[in-house]
Amino acid sequence: MRKEVLSALFAGLILVGCNSTKTATGKNDLAIANPIEASVDLTKVIDDKAPVVINPGRFTEDVVTYRLPRVVQGTYSVSDFGKYIDDLKAIDYNGNALVVTKTDTNTWTIANAKQLDKITYYVNDTFDMEVKGGGIGKEVPFSPAGTNIEDTNFVLNLHGFIGYFDSLKNGQYTLKVTAPQTMTKTSALQETGTVMNADGTSMTSTYFAPRYFDITDNPMFYGNLDVEEFNVGDIKIVLSVYSPNKVHTAAKVKETMEKMMQAQKTYLGDVNSTPRYDIYLYLSEGKPESPKGFGALEHHTSTVVVLP
Repeated sequence: MRKEVLSALFAGLILVGCNSTKTATGKNDLAIANPIEASVDLTKVIDDKAPVVINPGRFTEDVVTYRLPRVVQGTYSVSDFGKYIDDLKAIDYNGNALVVTKTDTNTWTIANAKQLDKITYYVNDTFDMEVKGGGIGKEVPFSPAGTNIEDTNFVLNLHGFIGYFDSLKNGQYTLKVTAPQTMTKTSALQETGTVMNADGTSMTSTYFAPRYFDITDNPMFYGNLDVEEFNVGDIKIVLSVYSPNKVHTAAKVKETMEKMMQAQKTYLGDVNSTPRYDIYLYLSEGKPESPKGFGALEHHTSTVVVLP
């Protein structure tokens, strides 16, 4: 991995791309105003599919609509994350199934929504479905916008896991992620706590998002990660590297990045606007199931990078 490649990809990411966003709050008329509760369990993956549970609170309407994103910010292609959702079910407060109608690739309507307790489904990952590298006009999302579910690594671009209700776009979210306790995790999303579960082998971390935009704007990295931190001015940079063959380390990558970013800081001056910026670097092995769309997808407080 040449230093020139790293420099080209990361130039401008931290000191130009890390503007913080104002969060929006607002009442909705369709549900009691409590945070939407979402959970992803990485310890119960079946055939590369991770289970998700969405608890929206009580609705006051008879029919509601749930969607996964068709397009996500930062890309210029149709991703259709709804096509990676399997076995979506709506469950009432008595544990019975409600009528669900899939109206298009990314949209489900739920009848008798006043009785809706939760939605459950499984998420397929996109990395091992890539044939030509994803991106514009390709068969799957651009790799840095995609998802990965494997024993040693999870790329949680949350727009691929968590959807939204039409009536609750500005609603708050609490997100719980359960993972093996041996895994390292990094995320720029606000973490409110982590507990060890009764089984003694898994941990559950809870995160908070002021609105759905913050769910889509804050990816996560879980797995056998190598993590390094350094400061650029008052910004803490968290570099997380997944190198399946262990050839490249976060410490080695950091050498190039820190020097470049300190130079940027010197040139640009006082432009700090976020206390933390995360960089998630996934290094592809080049196997048939490996991601093939190389590049980066920037967010306000992080970026996802996929390189060979």
